[in-house]
Amino acid sequence: KDFQKLLFHQRVITLALKLLSDAKDLETGQRGFLLTDNPSYLEPYQDSRKTIIAHLDMLLSVSRKSPSILAEAQKTGGLIAREISILNRAIVTQEVSGQKTALKIITGGEPKARMDALRVSVGNILLRPKQGNHLIESIAFKDRRMVRRNFLLFLGSSFLFILITIVIIYQEIRRNSKLLKRLEEESS
Repeated sequence: KDFQKLLFHQRVITLALKLLSDAKDLETGQRGFLLTDNPSYLEPYQDSRKTIIAHLDMLLSVSRKSPSILAEAQKTGGLIAREISILNRAIVTQEVSGQKTALKIITGGEPKARMDALRVSVGNILLRPKQGNHLIESIAFKDRRMVRRNFLLFLGSSFLFILITIVIIYQEIRRNSKLLKRLEEESS
């Protein structure tokens, strides 16, 4: 059961961090097109848009196990949808009205504020309280008994290894001393 919780938390964290990376890729692809007016730059944007939507769907699906994480994931989804809508508007504006008008949409403090809101939302997923622990803490410190057990297993196996090594060395010494004694008898 604890292992399943650990896998759940790890999956949530991985997907949440992927969303941040995807959002950066999304912005980069869109800005590449806006700055160069080269349609080939839309391909990375379109790929990133598909990827971020897929990762968001996975996060929402996985998060159903935890209402508090699901609520924050839904909030993150809303921020991502808004971001995609604004980025699409800038692309369409460039195609219809030109680069200067489109660049006005992505300049200023609003794009930074949107990304900051997305970072905060993802951060809330990572730090979502879960029975008094945050997700990251639960992965790092979830089952101290398991850590102790693994440490004791390590100590036990190390002791066993040392004991076997001593027995092997002792047998080699006995064999070598018998061989040495026989050689001495033969040489006399």
